[in-house]
Amino acid sequence: MKTYLKHFQKCVVVVVVKVVVVVVVVVVVVVVVVVVVVVVVVVVVLVMVIVVVVVVVVVVVVVVVVVVVVVEVVVVIVVVVVVVVVVVVVSLFCWFTFPK
Repeated sequence: MKTYLKHFQKCVVVVVVKVVVVVVVVVVVVVVVVVVVVVVVVVVVLVMVIVVVVVVVVVVVVVVVVVVVVVEVVVVIVVVVVVVVVVVVVSLFCWFTFPK
């Protein structure tokens, strides 16, 4: 009987140690997997945010360039029209005031 008890105690200790080792390994694997998944998700989100920021910056730059070009074209058109009107008015004035 005493021999069986010693065997039983050793067996229980071995089983408990094996179970503890398996549980520790499983917990470590789960923690590593969770950390890897979190890191991957964070990296993906950061990349998406960077892409969105780059796209927004590009769109803003394009819009600003287009607005500047349009404003320059409008200013040039207005200046040309004003110059033409002034030339026509001055020409007409000179024509009508020319002593005959």
